[in-house]
Amino acid sequence: MVFALVGDLLFRSKIEAIAGACGVAVRTALPSEAVELPAEATRVLVDLTASGDPFAVIERFRAADAEIEIVGFFPHVETDLKRRALAAGATRVLPRGTFVERLPEMLLEGSEGAREPGSQARG
Repeated sequence: MVFALVGDLLFRSKIEAIAGACGVAVRTALPSEAVELPAEATRVLVDLTASGDPFAVIERFRAADAEIEIVGFFPHVETDLKRRALAAGATRVLPRGTFVERLPEMLLEGSEGAREPGSQARG
């Protein structure tokens, strides 16, 4: 399951539609609602412009699971967000346009099966 932390409702719908087309389960939430990393999550997508503190969420999720892939996305003009996300523990950070372009591929990368809690991430 992909856990997507997205503030923009239209963009959240876009992620859900792409995931549905790929046959991949996705659960969405606001970063402020993301208290803990769901055990069934295989990948986390984080909107770096969402309200709350997406960087604190990245740090918390990284501490909970050192192997999970955390992908941040941001408007291409706000390059400081990329640096902050990588420092917080994001695996990769992409401009929003590139993120949308690569989303089907990213979703399918880890969809072979659910990861057991505590196991290493596939990559």
